[in-house]
Amino acid sequence: MTTPPAPLDEDDAFAHVDDDFDEFARMRVMHVHRAIAAAQRNRGTSIAYTSAALVNRLDVASVPSLVQLAAPPGQWTGRRSGIDIRRLALDHEELLHLRVPVTTPGRTWMDLTRRGSLADALVAGDSGLRRGILRPDDVAGSVER
Repeated sequence: MTTPPAPLDEDDAFAHVDDDFDEFARMRVMHVHRAIAAAQRNRGTSIAYTSAALVNRLDVASVPSLVQLAAPPGQWTGRRSGIDIRRLALDHEELLHLRVPVTTPGRTWMDLTRRGSLADALVAGDSGLRRGILRPDDVAGSVER
């Protein structure tokens, strides 16, 4: 079983899908592709929630069927064309600026604990801490907010 490449390492890592990926790994990579395209088409939005967990290489219990984006207050929110856009006020330091804005691993984990599934929050937190993607300070800082 091959795991997907780390999307934060190289520009072309987002486009990489191997034939020997298992079905779950393939679904993860394809979701990341869809999330990037959705954020590019919906200016002013950021990849957030479980979609951001996948971009940030955090494990999740299941790949969501809808791409999850965050929009600042005052911008349109709702569902359309496989995208769920939710209102979320974000500070500049809570975003990674890759090809498109993505919530940081710490902010992503906090959002999963607040509005995601319990399973995704536990899996993402555990995998993030074990791999060093999340630091205990990130988790503690997120809880204090």
